Formats: sequence, structure tokens, C-alpha cells
Amino acid sequence: MARAEDFINAYWSNIAGAEPDVLGYLNFSYGALVNYYGMTRTKEAVLADKAAFMNRWPIRRTSPVPGEESPKITCSEVASECTISGIRDFDAASPERGARATGAVRYSYTVRFGNRSPQIIREDSAVVTKPVRAGQEQP
Repeated sequence: MARAEDFINAYWSNIAGAEPDVLGYLNFSYGALVNYYGMTRTKEAVLADKAAFMNRWPIRRTSPVPGEESPKITCSEVASECTISGIRDFDAASPERGARATGAVRYSYTVRFGNRSPQIIREDSAVVTKPVRAGQEQP
């Protein structure tokens, strides 16, 4: 479980950076095939989706939700996999478009720990709260 906690902490630290750095990090963080929001996708398709998101929202921050016991980690030693889930606040902005989105996201990742570096093999998330303000849109 410590490896899973280290992995998700590194993940959140790395995804707020500049697009080229984030994509380089994510290239090593995803498996060749990923159950991505309920559909099997190649790593390349997942990275293309991530790049489009980062282009739309160049400023991205997440933080733990105060009072939430996050993340929840359950592991299968037999499969060498851990499911990591929780909730995080997010704040995304696009100064170029004059847009900002804030709220909370419930996330779930399944990470395979093998002989290689840990790799995400399943990802899902959903916005669970989103205050509505003038000029605000969904991420």
C-alpha cells in the first residue's frame, strides 16, 4: 500500500505542470491499454485526451478536500494491483478564454505494480460538486 500511496502522491504533484512535462510523466504512468472511463483505449489515445484537456485548461490545480480521508487504497497482492480512489478539489483556468472551473472530483485509478514502473490500467472520475459562477464552465 505504501507504493500505491507514493504513486498517487507523485501523480498529483506531476500533473499540474506544463503540458510537455506532464505528458512525459504520463507516458510512463499508463499501461499500453487502459480501461479509460469504461472503454478500452490505447495509451496513445489516453495521452491525446490528456493533451487536449491541458490545452483547454493550461492552469490546473488539485488539492485534498478538507475533512476527507483520501485516498482509499485497496490492493490485491495476487494481481499486483491497487485501486486508489478518493475526492479532490480542483481549480482549472484558461486565461486566454477567460474561463475558470472549480469544484470537486471523485477519482478512481487501478495501478499495476510489476517488475516495471507502476502503470495505470484503469481510470475513472466524475465531478461531484461544482459551484456555479458567472463566466464559469465545466472542465
